Amino acid sequence: MVNENRLSQVEPDFPHPDTEGEPFYALVEVLNGNPTGFMESHTHNGKAIPVLFVFKDLAEKTKEARGQRYSNYYPAGVKRIWLEEHLLQTVDEFLLVMAGDGNKGAFIIVQSQYALDVIKSRS
Repeated sequence: MVNENRLSQVEPDFPHPDTEGEPFYALVEVLNGNPTGFMESHTHNGKAIPVLFVFKDLAEKTKEARGQRYSNYYPAGVKRIWLEEHLLQTVDEFLLVMAGDGNKGAFIIVQSQYALDVIKSRS
């Protein structure tokens, strides 16, 4: 089930459609050219977790599949700095979409601490 929950205030490095994903993409709500702070999320174990995509075209296919209710949502690049310093510090886990057609696909639930440890080990 998809939820549209505000997962963050719009800080400077919040995902933006004009940004290349380094390393991921998200679907974010954009009004008047600016992200609102809403991004696609998924209910897992009773709480909303953010949905991230490994490729921009996966986010685009998902937007298409969601239809009119996602008319204000756009694929937006997730900056590594925002991922490390905000998202992974404020959520326990996230859903990572690795393949699919917008309606079904392959994904994993990633523990935020594990993702941080991997990022740090490769820095």
